[in-house]
Amino acid sequence: MTLHRAATAIAMTILCAGAADAATVQQTQTILNSQQAIRASNNPFVLTFSGLAPAASSGTLTIFGRGDLNADAEYINASVDATSFGRIRPTTSEFSVTYTITQSDLNGFLADGSLIVTLNLSPGVDLVSSTNRLSATLDYEDTSVVPLPASAAFALTGLAGLGLAGRRRRKRAAL
Repeated sequence: MTLHRAATAIAMTILCAGAADAATVQQTQTILNSQQAIRASNNPFVLTFSGLAPAASSGTLTIFGRGDLNADAEYINASVDATSFGRIRPTTSEFSVTYTITQSDLNGFLADGSLIVTLNLSPGVDLVSSTNRLSATLDYEDTSVVPLPASAAFALTGLAGLGLAGRRRRKRAAL
């Protein structure tokens, strides 16, 4: 392989390295009973995710809770950016519900760079233990663009130097 071809191949590799790469976004927001009493009289409970990039794929939202929520009349209404995700009816004192959000819907929610999960407890819910909590975890692949690294400029300068060295070598050989 000639020096010119090698330099071209390296330059193309460096330039292509700046293309968009997906990165995993996983954020969890939690409300602890010890920080804010988790009871219906304190509705709504708002979990805000911010600084979010657009989605490159569908994502998941997992809502977790711990507390005395297993009576027939106890439930949680969940919504994302004012879109209802339905009613959660826990059957045990610790529960986890995962929703899959399509890429299109997720990007609609993320249009402003944030996603707001609102949890409204049914009237009878009164979680008094300090270990009780509500949390939400958002997980998806984003479309963040990975910029060319600063070392790319040095690599391109080095390639130019190799080109000049090859040119000098050819001139000497011609003499």
